[in-house]
Amino acid sequence: MALKKKKKAAFGGRMLLTLAAILVAGGTFYVASAADFGDPVSLMGAAIAAFTGQPTVTIQIDPTTTEGTIPMNATAELARFNVDTRNVTHWATVGVSGQVAVTTSSPAPLRLSNFVMQYSYCIPVGKTYGYGYKGGNCASVPLNVTVSQSNATTYVLNFSLPPIYPEASESYFTVTATPTYAYTGSFSYKGAKDGKVQATIENVYATGDQCSIVRYGYKNKYSYQGHCAAKTATVRIAGKGSMLTVVRTPGFGYNPAPVPVVACSITLDPLNAAPNSPRKLTWTTSNATSFTLTNFQGTFTEPLNGSSTVTPSTAITYTGKATGPGGSVTCTASGTVTTVPAKPTVSIDAASLVATSSPRVFTGSAANTATLVALIYSQANPDNYAYRNTAVAVNAGKWKIGAVTLAAGGYTLEMHSASGTPSSANLLAWGSFVVTGSSTTPR
Repeated sequence: MALKKKKKAAFGGRMLLTLAAILVAGGTFYVASAADFGDPVSLMGAAIAAFTGQPTVTIQIDPTTTEGTIPMNATAELARFNVDTRNVTHWATVGVSGQVAVTTSSPAPLRLSNFVMQYSYCIPVGKTYGYGYKGGNCASVPLNVTVSQSNATTYVLNFSLPPIYPEASESYFTVTATPTYAYTGSFSYKGAKDGKVQATIENVYATGDQCSIVRYGYKNKYSYQGHCAAKTATVRIAGKGSMLTVVRTPGFGYNPAPVPVVACSITLDPLNAAPNSPRKLTWTTSNATSFTLTNFQGTFTEPLNGSSTVTPSTAITYTGKATGPGGSVTCTASGTVTTVPAKPTVSIDAASLVATSSPRVFTGSAANTATLVALIYSQANPDNYAYRNTAVAVNAGKWKIGAVTLAAGGYTLEMHSASGTPSSANLLAWGSFVVTGSSTTPR
């Protein structure tokens, strides 16, 4: 295209001619024009901006792709590959076709099935792509894939990606499959190791569209889309998929790891005690992940090992339950309450002490005892008992001592518990009385 400038812009004209020579030598599709008062500096900037290199597609393993182990007989993501484009202008798209070689390594016959490939992309808000479609959305497209085996351990996946938009902020495709160990019945799996799987992208080719931009008008402020041409794109591949370990289910090819036995124990110290007296409850567990303790108040979650002070008022059983990978077990500790007999109570009827005659009859009441010991001694000589009865019976809460003959004088009646030798420790009641004469009719 002829470039015209007024003579007063001779310097600009020389620059334009030089720029045109550069563009021709570069073999681009660029076409430029300027008005009589066009700015040659602005025109040069626009031309350089439109001068692009070879369309390039970069495919590399995603840093967040699956690593480590994948389970046997379960569909898992083998690899995720990011896709990016360079030097693709306007809305032009890039088409990519290629192969993914999935290599397995295992002493046992490892097989892969249920291959699925999917392409995903996101277009940022405010971007326009394709034939004027607005951005702000993400999409996932299942890919058509054919699977073949180049040898016993390598699967070749042939696929084609849909149009890849340069405006995409995120673009990737994934490879998933189900690993399975084939069992023929004649293969010995004893000592066999887990298999390895790795996905590698290879044999990829791509085409990309490049379009020329025609600028015109004062300072080249106007432009329109010119010729678009499909060009073979350069494909850059960086990185292989992670080496994944296929973990077999326990028992398939090797003996399952022994499951630790869950155990627990509970002790109560002391086992027997008076009501509401403090005791120490201690529990321990092994190979457990949780422990609960049940008493008359309910069930409570406790530390795996611990102790507590308890004060049961009645007989009680504490039940612990330990749970872990090996199941659940229970353990118990039972405690009893020592029964403390009620203390006997005794009273002497006042009428028995008021009378002064002899023989005498003494009566009274008693509780919490069936037998009493009665002692009568002279106040003038307390070391000598004037009367002693070690088996005073209590009937219906009453006791009676009959026809006790005593000489004149002052006396003391003591009522003792029948347990042990009479002493101040088991003295229950006492009273003083006087005898002045005899009576022929004792009470």
